Amino acid sequence: MASKALGEIATALGLGRRTSTGIAYGELDGFPAQLALVQRGRYKYLVAQLRFNAEGRAEDLRQRLDESPALAAAGLKRKLVTSNADSVTVTIPPRIFAGLPRPEVVAARVRAVLDVVKGAVPDDRKVCRECGATGAELAIVRGKVDRVCGGCAERLEQEAREVQSAYAARPLNLPLGLHATTTYGRTEAVSWVLRSNRQVPIQTGSRASVYPASPAGGPKTNKLRPEDAAVRISSRACP
Repeated sequence: MASKALGEIATALGLGRRTSTGIAYGELDGFPAQLALVQRGRYKYLVAQLRFNAEGRAEDLRQRLDESPALAAAGLKRKLVTSNADSVTVTIPPRIFAGLPRPEVVAARVRAVLDVVKGAVPDDRKVCRECGATGAELAIVRGKVDRVCGGCAERLEQEAREVQSAYAARPLNLPLGLHATTTYGRTEAVSWVLRSNRQVPIQTGSRASVYPASPAGGPKTNKLRPEDAAVRISSRACP
């Protein structure tokens, strides 16, 4: 039911692309945007994220969000909207026994935040996040929608293939009764880039994450996956 609701909300916002992991993404008035479901306890929350590429806008954006009457008018509590140097995140909690709000209600809330972002970031740069080149395309990078040029996408894909090859060549023998914890060493973490309707894992820049980050800030997992290229075993006695 929640997945169907996400699809309807994405349609209401005009976000027509979807990854195999369920992230809906596209552009809203020129800003990269995405929707994803995040499990929190027994319920699934909708998390919408708007990205921008401009320096020195974080404080002004935060202040505008604090002062905007449009958020309350749309039924959105300020505590459900967070921002940083390159994005704004909107959390939509489900209604008890009723699921997520109607698509038009969620779309209105996201667009209320979008209007604030547009006012605070009039100089959003539509360039590659990695190198600053023009002609960048939308992609899911490190679990977030962003713009990446063809050259950087090819480089990230090559790094991903090298990470996967390193994982495949690494022996993994877990002694009985020991607890295996996957951590990221020099090869760091693996995420995904979606280009031309195909997903390719890419290496992230985080050096010491304990577990793989799930899409759109979702819950962490300790499940060992093939794409986790660097595995360091730490042992402790199992109960």
